[in-house]
Amino acid sequence: MEKLRRYEKDKLRYYYAVAECDSKVTANSLYQQCDGLEFERTSNTLDLRFIPDDMKFERAPRDVATEVLGGYKAPEFETRALQHSNVKLTWDDDEPTRVKALRRKFDADQLNEMDFRFVLNIFWAQIYWHNQDGIGGG
Repeated sequence: MEKLRRYEKDKLRYYYAVAECDSKVTANSLYQQCDGLEFERTSNTLDLRFIPDDMKFERAPRDVATEVLGGYKAPEFETRALQHSNVKLTWDDDEPTRVKALRRKFDADQLNEMDFRFVLNIFWAQIYWHNQDGIGGG
């Protein structure tokens, strides 16, 4: 059970974000206010770090945001390894947003307008990132 818990917690290391600030004062303020802050009710805490301006990343960003879009909803997830004594292997769990999109009922007009590449991109991006992290043997 503890090996499974450690595995589930270690998976969280694969995710990171980079925020560019307009000044050192802004960066320090964000750090002071947000480091260690819990994300929603997930038991996941933000572990903020300062990185050098000249740092190079091997991969291009998966997503880029310059503003919060109207209607934004934070992703719904939980980290059972941090919240429960009974840990569940999440390897085969579906991504909730994709599941909702695929189960939604569309009328004819919506189907004609829908961009199926969006759904496929989520699927292929997940496979790509799993393979990049050495999880899927890639």
